[in-house]
Amino acid sequence: MFSSEHLQPEEILRQHELKATAQRIAVLSTFLKKDKVLTLAEISKLLGADFDRITLYRTLNAFEENGLIHKIPDKSGNASYALCKHESVAHTHNDNHVHFKCTRCELTVCLEEIAIPEIRVPKPYHAVRFNFLVEGLCEKCIRKN
Repeated sequence: MFSSEHLQPEEILRQHELKATAQRIAVLSTFLKKDKVLTLAEISKLLGADFDRITLYRTLNAFEENGLIHKIPDKSGNASYALCKHESVAHTHNDNHVHFKCTRCELTVCLEEIAIPEIRVPKPYHAVRFNFLVEGLCEKCIRKN
């Protein structure tokens, strides 16, 4: 697995065949520093007002297309983004895993250890991606009750 301790953002971008622009380095550094799922609003706030929103959208799309992050949609159509942490860049990229979102604090985490059964859609449909979101209370919010 890569981390900010082992690889610099420029090297991670290079390994994912992405040009290391200042904007991409800034966005990736934000993910590496926070090491959690981030919403678009959180990313924008962390980057500051000077960061162009269109550039941010394009950067996130490029990261997603190149297997660096994956998008976690919620039931309202908003998305969070998670940094993919794989053993190697040559992994088979699979975002078909369960996500958990706390309904109180909105903490969102990947639950990759939960096995998802094979899902077949009827013909003539062809499924490309599945989104599994479990909502409830996280451990911290349960303790607050």
